[in-house]
Amino acid sequence: MQVNIQFNKDIISKLKEHEIYPDISGSVMFVLIAIAENKIELLDHADDMNKARKMFLLYTFLERRGFLYRTDNSEFIAYNLTAKGVSLVKYLKEAFNDELSAESFIEERVIVEEESVDNWALEYVSLFPRHKTAHEKTIPKRFDKFFKEFPEYASKELILNATKYYIEENRKKDENLTYIREANYFIWKAENGSIVYDLATWCQKYLNKDKNETEFNMDFLNAI
Repeated sequence: MQVNIQFNKDIISKLKEHEIYPDISGSVMFVLIAIAENKIELLDHADDMNKARKMFLLYTFLERRGFLYRTDNSEFIAYNLTAKGVSLVKYLKEAFNDELSAESFIEERVIVEEESVDNWALEYVSLFPRHKTAHEKTIPKRFDKFFKEFPEYASKELILNATKYYIEENRKKDENLTYIREANYFIWKAENGSIVYDLATWCQKYLNKDKNETEFNMDFLNAI
């Protein structure tokens, strides 16, 4: 029998405090709980024996957020929970009345509500200067392809913040933003037989910027 795991607003808010947005929360929870339960065979199955790029990016995201630490040796890379990771797993277990396990995400359906791209496509397009906009009705389909390729970046907040960062950084070089991508092509564009995902690059730059600023602030406070 299939059982639904229903996320309430408190759980979603708790995860968003750590920039774990609804689109990736199920994957994040699976990884953290599987590691906590030492379900290595499930993790290996999910990441195709450490070959799946998307899972590697998810591990990297959790490591940078302080939930995991990595142990390297000549044969494999292992991830373990930090104290912060243990604390989050404990919260999630209690929030779901200790009924949550790694197998839950295989046997059950995780339901998370997220605002449709249709509702914020115009907000996204409006970030671009007039000569680089696109019709908002063309945007959702482009994001469909983008989110299939990069599910770890599938959140409204991250997309808008990364786009703002892209425009701000380019405005420093050219006030008129002459050479930036058009709104639709910034998401992805076919070039020379391949697909270029500029948005993915800037999502990661934005996340790295946030991480670097946090580390700088911690260093500053430690120096006082």
